[in-house]
Amino acid sequence: MSNIDPAKNKKFYICTSAGKIMDAGFSFRKDGDDDERPEHYTVDLGEQPTLEVVERFLEAFDIERRR
Repeated sequence: MSNIDPAKNKKFYICTSAGKIMDAGFSFRKDGDDDERPEHYTVDLGEQPTLEVVERFLEAFDIERRR
C-alpha cells in the first residue's frame, strides 16, 4: 500500500481496533436509527468536540497527519 495518497484514493481505508479507541477514552453507542445494522456503532466524541478531542481520536488510527 506504499505510495498511495489516501486523499486521492476513495477506496483507501485506515482501520484500528475498538480497544485502541476505548484506550483513548472514547465510548461506542448505538444511534437508534430504524435502518441501523446490528454491527454498526458510533464513536461518541462528546457534545462539542474540540480539536484536541479530534486529535486524540485520530491518534488511535496510527496515521500521519499533516497540518
